[in-house]
Order: sequence, then structure tokens, then C-alpha cells
Amino acid sequence: MDAFLTFGVSLVFIFLSLRTTNQSSGSDALWSRWWTYTGQAGPRFWGNLSPDWSLCATGKYQSPIDIKPRALLFDPSLRRLTLEIPITIHGTLVNTGRDVTLVVDESSYSSLNISDGPLMYHYRVAQIKLHFGSEDDHGSEHTIEGTPFSAEIQLVAYNTDIYSSFREALQAPYGIAIVSVFAEIGQPVNEAFKTMATFAQRILWKGQSTRVETIPAKALFPNTNYYVTYEGSLTQPGCYETVTWVIFNKPIYISKDMLTSLRRLQQGINDDPSNTVANNNRPIMPINNRVIRTNINHQGTSTSNICGMTRYTFYQINPSLDV
Repeated sequence: MDAFLTFGVSLVFIFLSLRTTNQSSGSDALWSRWWTYTGQAGPRFWGNLSPDWSLCATGKYQSPIDIKPRALLFDPSLRRLTLEIPITIHGTLVNTGRDVTLVVDESSYSSLNISDGPLMYHYRVAQIKLHFGSEDDHGSEHTIEGTPFSAEIQLVAYNTDIYSSFREALQAPYGIAIVSVFAEIGQPVNEAFKTMATFAQRILWKGQSTRVETIPAKALFPNTNYYVTYEGSLTQPGCYETVTWVIFNKPIYISKDMLTSLRRLQQGINDDPSNTVANNNRPIMPINNRVIRTNINHQGTSTSNICGMTRYTFYQINPSLDV
């Protein structure tokens, strides 16, 4: 009998300890290790997994979105982005089980800084995330008129004018800017993406990481000054609505071999081919009357050069929606 009581008390103690831990550290205590892109811990349920993630279910400024070119608002006040680009950046490439993330070293000689455009402050890139699909015809989180790209590279930057760290900025007003670049299979292949895909072969299992010393930073950006911008959220829990998105209107090009190597990465530590990192894109979220702005001015510009609807050139905008 005493042994039975002791066992029962132990179970209660363990339960209370887990509950206290979960309450004290929020999503970091438990669900941050278990959320997924499918099933009962997938995007439909993120908002119920932790009180810290309620915006995933109730937020009105959620990301990603479908960009409808004919509904874009031309805003002449939008300036070009100012990019302070070092020759190379370096950091630690991690298989998080949900994506491939480069945690960028913030040394003074390799910091990648972003300002101007729609941004009121200076931002420093802290992470670069890769989203990709199991097939070539999907993989990006954002879409254009319902059509996805093969992959999407997200440069996640934090506000260094106001906040002292990336973690502090995540949940704070004007805390985060994410510069998004689409990727399509084609030539010439992008050297920055190629470097990350090559090193990713060393991080097959969740939690593995490897050092990457020489990523050509300039190659991360397509050859364009035009973009789409809107106010949104992180696309992973807790979906904080602190993000200014800047989405370039031209893709970079990658090879099928690069995608094939990324598709080998596993969500866990067991060899189960069905549990790969691929298809790590959150479903499209409602725009909810948000204004999606662009610095693309159709006036006086050849439609063949700037307003084509092909996925490989510039987005088209609605002339009736000029500011």
C-alpha cells in the first residue's frame, strides 16, 4: 500500500512539474520541440498548442499570403532598399527538423544590414531560412496569383536601432523585417544557395549543425530594385505580428540537384523516408483588407520589360490603384 501511495504521489509531482515548466517558459517548454507542418501538431492547431501562440489562430495580420499582382498598390514614397553587404557571411547551418536555418554570425566585418525601402529603422540579418517542397512545382510559402515557386529564401533581420537582440525583437513592435527571395530551377545557378545546399548534406538529421564560412552575401539578392511589401507575421509559431515583409519581384535560380540534396534532410533522428523536412510551408493566410504595396511604377515603362505576368520577370500592377 505504501509503495502504491508513493507511486501515486510521484506521478502527481511529475505532472505538476511539467505543468509548472510549461506555464513558466511557454511554448519553449514543450510544443516548441513538437510542432510540425502536418497532422495534429500542424498549422491548423498551432494556436491551440500554447497560450503563447494564440495569434496563429486569432491574428489578423498573418503570413504568408497570396500576392495578387493586379491588386498591388503603387506607392511612390517607397524607396530602394539600402543593403550593407559584406563580401561573405558565415555562420552555423542547422537542421531544425522544420527547415534549414543559417544562424548568421554577427561579427563587425560580416554583418548584413538592411534599411530604407519600407523600413523606418536599421535591421541586421540574424537568420536565413530555406523553405522548399518535395516536388519542383511547389515549396515557397508566399505565392503569386495562387502559384508557388520551387523554394523561398527568407532573410530574417531584427531592429538594431531599438532592440539589443534578435530574441528581444521577435515579439516587439517593428521588431522584425524579413526579406524574401523566390527560387526557380534555371540558369545561372545561385552560388549562395548552392553553398548552403552543399553544406546541408552534412546535417541529415534534426539537431545536427555545421559551420559555413564563406557564403557570397551579394548572391543572396536578385538583380532588381523592385519589391512588394506588407505588414505580417512570422510563418512559424508563435506567429508574432511584428514583421515587415519585403518580397523581391525576381527570383534567383537553382538546380534540381540542389533541391534533391535538401529533400534528403529528415525531421527527426530516425531513418524514415516519409518524414523529410520538405514541404515546410505554412498554408496561405487571409489578407484581411491589408494593403499590399509595391515600388513598381507602370507609367512610362514598357510592359514587356516590367509588367509581364510571367513568374520569371516583374509583377503586374493595377493602374487604377496608384497612390
